[in-house]
Amino acid sequence: WIHFTGCPGSINENRGAGIKDREVILRNLMWFADELCANIALKCTPEVWLSEEHGCYAPRDATWDSYFTPVRNIRVTTNGLDEMVVPQKVNILHWDVNETTFEGLTRIDRNPSIQEYELGRKLHSEGTSFVWNFNTDFWATDLFLAQHKWPNQVHNHREYTDSCGMVDLDTSEELLNIGQLVLKELNIKDSQEFVTLHLRR
Repeated sequence: WIHFTGCPGSINENRGAGIKDREVILRNLMWFADELCANIALKCTPEVWLSEEHGCYAPRDATWDSYFTPVRNIRVTTNGLDEMVVPQKVNILHWDVNETTFEGLTRIDRNPSIQEYELGRKLHSEGTSFVWNFNTDFWATDLFLAQHKWPNQVHNHREYTDSCGMVDLDTSEELLNIGQLVLKELNIKDSQEFVTLHLRR
């Protein structure tokens, strides 16, 4: 397991950030977890981890599957001829894990870094179950240096192929449904019929 508790701010003093910032962190955490054949127990809720200053007003009971769907792109053959890439949901990101799950596991408790990642690789290769307690702001570690960050990292061990790619984040089913509803209500049938603007304050 990667037990991620490095959430800045609190409900009453939200020092969070925007959705894109959190997406980048989650995507990189998922890559490290995938390399370690681990799951992620994420303590940070959208309400705490997203910032109202960025226009993110997450409901108290919001969960991350309202925003993202973890997937792995799989190349499949259809009709015996055509190939297409299909994102398949992966069960790697969890936010409802009881801490008793980690009892009896070997603990990695030092400040998160590449060194601790390599320790996780060693434990995994030995068949030892472990929990990597990630209790630091992700940006305060050396895990996002150019040679390590997703998707061009060179610090990987697993073989990724065209038919079985790295884990990634896709748009959630909920957001896709909202998008379809908006298009239907506005009678928009083609992407050439509208333009979107992203305004920053």
